[in-house]
Amino acid sequence: MDYFPGKQPDGHPALVVVCKRTYRIDEIEARAVVADEQLPPAMSDELWSGDDSMASSVKSESEIAPYKRRADIVIQGTAYSPGGKPVRSFEVVAKVGRYQKRLMIIGPRHCIWQPPKTEKRGKEKVAVPQPPLFSEPGLVEKVPITYEHAYGGVTVLIPQDLELFRAEQERAVEEQKQEEKRKEEEEKKKQEDEKEAAFEAQVAEFSKKPELDEYFLQAGAEGVRDSDEISGGVGADGVRRLEDKDLEAFRQAEAERFAAEEAARAPKVGPGGIILADSAVDAGEYVAPPLPEQLGETGSGTQVIKIADVDGLSDYDESWVDAAKASIPVKDGNAAERKRDLPDDLPKVYYPYNPVGKGFSVSYDRQILDELPLPLIENPDRPLRPSDIVRDITRLLEPIDPLPFGFGWVGRGWYPRAKYCGVYPEDAENAQDQVDKFACGLDPEDSKQRKMLENMLDYSYPLFDDAWYNGATTEFQVPSLDGDEEILIKNMNKTGTLFCRLPGDMPYVTVDRGKGPEPISLMLDTLCVRTDDLQVILVWRGHLKYSGPDELVDYPYIRLNVVERGIEAYREELYEAAQKKHRENLTQTISVEQVLKLNAEEEAKRQKELADAAKLKSPKYVWTIEDEKGTRVQRLTEPGDVLETDDAWVEETKRAMDDRSEAQKALEAMTERERRKQKKEELRRKLEEIRQRELEEAKKKKK
Repeated sequence: MDYFPGKQPDGHPALVVVCKRTYRIDEIEARAVVADEQLPPAMSDELWSGDDSMASSVKSESEIAPYKRRADIVIQGTAYSPGGKPVRSFEVVAKVGRYQKRLMIIGPRHCIWQPPKTEKRGKEKVAVPQPPLFSEPGLVEKVPITYEHAYGGVTVLIPQDLELFRAEQERAVEEQKQEEKRKEEEEKKKQEDEKEAAFEAQVAEFSKKPELDEYFLQAGAEGVRDSDEISGGVGADGVRRLEDKDLEAFRQAEAERFAAEEAARAPKVGPGGIILADSAVDAGEYVAPPLPEQLGETGSGTQVIKIADVDGLSDYDESWVDAAKASIPVKDGNAAERKRDLPDDLPKVYYPYNPVGKGFSVSYDRQILDELPLPLIENPDRPLRPSDIVRDITRLLEPIDPLPFGFGWVGRGWYPRAKYCGVYPEDAENAQDQVDKFACGLDPEDSKQRKMLENMLDYSYPLFDDAWYNGATTEFQVPSLDGDEEILIKNMNKTGTLFCRLPGDMPYVTVDRGKGPEPISLMLDTLCVRTDDLQVILVWRGHLKYSGPDELVDYPYIRLNVVERGIEAYREELYEAAQKKHRENLTQTISVEQVLKLNAEEEAKRQKELADAAKLKSPKYVWTIEDEKGTRVQRLTEPGDVLETDDAWVEETKRAMDDRSEAQKALEAMTERERRKQKKEELRRKLEEIRQRELEEAKKKKK
């Protein structure tokens, strides 16, 4: 069990209490019993392999969500064929209470590329790409139920004009180099200007010194004489004063030294025209940089190798490239050769709904489709078809069937979950201000900034949707869980069927913040079944209102206590609480005499509290407190008493001033937004003028 600062669904700050319990499935008694080893609440996501969510699916998800509007059901484990015999396909069923989901497990398959067909369209004949064929599924005994075996994955985009694509890449690289060179020259000139300014300031300061003779004599000189034959030699060590003849000698010596160094750096040609290596060249600044392949730092999609960690690797060794390409599963040598010929610099395209799966492509190219592995896990009600393989790259974010199918956690950066990310509504206005401020600073006349400006003028931040907190598949995000449901899972253990009933536990938690125990109502919002480990994990979540994180420092301590109870006791408590609330909402009618009596009792109680406070303050004297013009004045009873005033009115005045200050800030922010709004309209008009101007120039060029 743990707690952390968060908020409730209504946005009010709250302490979030998470209670987690691990159970062991007793197959003989068909029930879940409390496990000896309890897993702590997960504070971060854990992947099945590595730390890249675009390369691995999620094993366990962080349990520190502030709340969940729906309950998550996650089933993890391995699918086993009925009876343990190899088959070409079989079905897996998971049922929790009244919620059920099915998966189809299919043996290994791959695509078979089909050549395009020639069709006549008008007077021309065109080649029309054809969807691939599917090979017959192989035999399968067991498959891990992870998204690595569902539909999805990553592919490469092969441009129609590969030469044009490469030319554009080279142009972009060259532009980047030119931009870096320009910035480097600007920085160099800036440093030179700063040095020049510093030198001039030094000379100016020197010229202001009084009594120059005394200044030089203090430095150890024997005398000072004026001469027009003095020149200034400036070096790295500072300023040196040289006569003309000495300056010429100095320059000649420097030129000879530089020529000697250049000669030493030059490669030497030995007998027979052989170039001799020189240690000065090897160790100097003119040593040629290592090849990218030697550093293992080539473009995206290539392997990164640290030479110090690899033995026996030659200066230019691409055996690791061949080995990586050869690892692509294929059925025939021709397909292998075609895949080896794929360029390494092609852009990668990830399937947004499952970037780690199989069977995804955006190209009809033979190098991509031939021997492309197909998913082992599918939706039995909507299986994968050959026409589904090549997807329209412009519609990848649309929820077009077939979608990945499984029981596990959906990655936070995967669709459809990723579309719920955004800024909180209370932060949206400030976030939009930053976007608009940046857009208003762009120059429409700059061709590079113009495209960015066009995209940002109408851009608005997406708002955060708390559906992001739920991580189960759409079918297994359910309205609620009671905790006493029956669980039935077929073909996810070696015996064939796994059945148990949840225990119906409903923890009763109290939180003590130094003022006594306060009860918290918990709701079960996460159920995870791990069939390989015969394990069930339940997570409950509750909230305790408070003013915010700053309040935590005022607590002397925070103590959590869990009281065991069952679901029936919890339901009885809910019923009693509802009845009590109903009774409290009833209106009671009392007479005027009763009201006056209650007022008198309240006044007497208040006077007693004041008297008690006075005794604590000064045991000898009893004093009263009266309100006078917003200030509480103590009526003194004896000389020597100290007059004490209550500065509550001062604080109230300060708060009113702060409120006015906040109102002024809000007004200024609103004025600034109006100015940016006008600026954006001006930029739109400017962009339209530029477009019209470019159209006219294009027409003139045609003429």
